Amino acid sequence: MSYSAHALHEEMKNTKTMRLDRLDDIGVNGRREYSRILRASEFDANTWARTIYKSVKPLFGRRVVGSIAEISRGLADVWAGSLLYEPETDEEWKTLVGKAKSFLADLHLPFPKGTTDRTAMLRLRDAKWWRRQINRAIPRIVDQASRAAHQVHKANDCYISDAAFGLWQQRQRSNRDTLENMIATNDLGQEYTLAELADKGVSNQGIRRTELMVRCRGMEEWADEKGFETALFITVTAPSKYHSHSQAGFEYPNWNHDDPRAVNDYLNRVWGRIRAGLARQNVEYFGVRVTEPHHDGCPHWHLLVFTSSTAAQLIAVVNRYAKAEAPDEIGVEKHRVVVEKIDAAKGSAVGYVAKYISKNIDGF
Repeated sequence: MSYSAHALHEEMKNTKTMRLDRLDDIGVNGRREYSRILRASEFDANTWARTIYKSVKPLFGRRVVGSIAEISRGLADVWAGSLLYEPETDEEWKTLVGKAKSFLADLHLPFPKGTTDRTAMLRLRDAKWWRRQINRAIPRIVDQASRAAHQVHKANDCYISDAAFGLWQQRQRSNRDTLENMIATNDLGQEYTLAELADKGVSNQGIRRTELMVRCRGMEEWADEKGFETALFITVTAPSKYHSHSQAGFEYPNWNHDDPRAVNDYLNRVWGRIRAGLARQNVEYFGVRVTEPHHDGCPHWHLLVFTSSTAAQLIAVVNRYAKAEAPDEIGVEKHRVVVEKIDAAKGSAVGYVAKYISKNIDGF
């Protein structure tokens, strides 16, 4: 049987529409986002649709439709069946754990925590656990699909894709509505909505920001009192392969397609090595660190560190481990680690980190 060019084109459109419609079940308005990207580039729109469908396909399995609650129950049943008869040998356990890790990695999800891999696997039988994880995974999947389709950079959607940000806003509104419609009564008969109670604690972004600023100021005063006379503002950036796009929107040829969470995990590992190196040299220090995204969402760290006469040792250790990966690439000396010694005459050390704390919370 042969098809005309028009018939083939219509068939492709129908397939594409069917795939995008399935995203509605998990809260993603696929048609709207596809249409938005299509206005600029059909290639990027098709890349977005293909990437996101491939990423969420494991959620559906053989099911035609399914809400997140239904998907969660289905996945819990599948893994409960896999664990119904425990593997008899370590090799069989290793194979099963490997399958679970691979499945979760495809969904941008971490392997569950547990005393051992075997006890961690038991969480996969819990539908509530799956529901929490899927709700976290979907915005990451959407954001990474947009990044693959060249949507996340300074010239388009800065820091995060509009689609993923929309999902976050939708969840914030839903959570707020839930809090405003639930009433708590104390033993004196006083009634408050949960939203009113939440606004009195660190769930209130203004209070959280103020508490962090007060804590930083307290650290600065304690440093002066205890003789930590040197304050350093250190910026640590990941190697170039973790950065996806230039500010003009061109994809870097050596980008390894890691998502921002994986890059932050890399920086965490680097910081772990730095801490171990400083401990071996008995370098005393303390401070605060803040994560900030580049325009393409790739994170970098800012650290406000108070130390004493061992500042030179501290800087040397930070440089050693932060530049250990890809030490010969262009710009490593200029961009990988930037250290600024804070001059108290020019302003408070807290002032260096204040805007980054604010940007992380409410942008005040």
